[in-house]
Amino acid sequence: MADASEPRPRRVGAVLVAGAVALAIGCGGAVRQRGELPTARGVMAIEVVATASGATRLTWSPAGRYLVAELGGAWIDEAFADSDAVPPVFALLDGGTGAVVATGNGWVLGPPTDDGDVAYVEEHGEEYRYRVRSLRHPARIGALAPRDDGAVLVAAMRAGDRLVAVRGVAGDPGRDRPSTLWLAAIDPVTLATTATTTATDAVALGPGDHPFAASATGPCWLATPADDAGWAVTCLDATTLTPRWRAPVPARAAVAAGARAIRHATRVATDDGRHLAIVDGGVAPAGVEVEAVHVLDAGDGHLIGTVPAPPALTTAVAVVAAVPGRDALALLQRYRHEVHGDRFAAVTVVDLAGGGVIDTLDVARTALGDRYEATRDLAPSTLACGPDLTVALAPHDDHFDGGGLQTSSVRGLVTTPADWHQPDRPRVRARAAARAARDGR
Repeated sequence: MADASEPRPRRVGAVLVAGAVALAIGCGGAVRQRGELPTARGVMAIEVVATASGATRLTWSPAGRYLVAELGGAWIDEAFADSDAVPPVFALLDGGTGAVVATGNGWVLGPPTDDGDVAYVEEHGEEYRYRVRSLRHPARIGALAPRDDGAVLVAAMRAGDRLVAVRGVAGDPGRDRPSTLWLAAIDPVTLATTATTTATDAVALGPGDHPFAASATGPCWLATPADDAGWAVTCLDATTLTPRWRAPVPARAAVAAGARAIRHATRVATDDGRHLAIVDGGVAPAGVEVEAVHVLDAGDGHLIGTVPAPPALTTAVAVVAAVPGRDALALLQRYRHEVHGDRFAAVTVVDLAGGGVIDTLDVARTALGDRYEATRDLAPSTLACGPDLTVALAPHDDHFDGGGLQTSSVRGLVTTPADWHQPDRPRVRARAAARAARDGR
């Protein structure tokens, strides 16, 4: 891995995380492969890491010594009926070799540390009962107060100097009723809960929604007030979970949201923690058909400006990730007309401070030549940027081998009992009844 201090004129680093099909860039090795692909303004350095195949979320440690791959997705839907509440598997990878260091079953609370620790939330005892664990220090356990109202974990992050676990009533069929959130701030060393709060101005949570982001000062989310008078972004202080600011969403998003035209079509993201971005547009099977990226100051919520949509009109933005140390976001784009939304189209790096596009990796035959066929088949599902400007892309895991718990990327790693999260389980039945009563069914 290149030294982060090395000058990089006209070069954007990237990591492509692949499964059995490696990118044909002329480098050998089963775990990692390296090479470069041409971009609009230079080249993009590529690394293929086979050990992260099937990842749905990727995060680097601050200095790039470790990478965590969360493995959610189709295997959960195939194995469990109550799939939106099932914890993913995660793998801690060596940042230099890509080798698997350790695995676990739970929601990762932000990036791994540079000494190889991962804080995560796991289920224990029965469904919807949670506690906080440390991968390197298994005796360290932090309790999360139980709830009996059907609330499940909907977000896990590191914001400022705290880990933050968010529970909510997920699965609402529409976005015209806000969901209640219960937030807990957690000390990253002791794993003890240091503050809690309840928020009633959250967006309704459903499959495909991505309303949360972790700024440098605290957790933020896309919110709607009880009277449904437009949308806003709410941000709390990480340590105390008291309100820091609330700011209106720019006009186009507020109008569309009021008309319910952008269900599952807004992403809230942050760069290095100083800015928040509202990636706004219409719904598509592949993600968001972006119309604009609205940039807010994470310190006080004021609108800095609006970055125009990337020029690739036939694509949708599936994933948004920070570019560490830069006022920029990396956008993973797929072709929006694909039925399953998994065709790799581009990676675009957007400048939040100055506006416009920094660079684009265009997955097209005219741009890549003889390397096009291998690259297009990666079908990446997520993206993450490292401290040396690497960008990790993880393709879908195509090696189902029977699917569900037998999917190759998670086989033997799932500790959630197979009979949990099934329709006959008491807490699953109670959650379904509570949801039906809330929705008037």
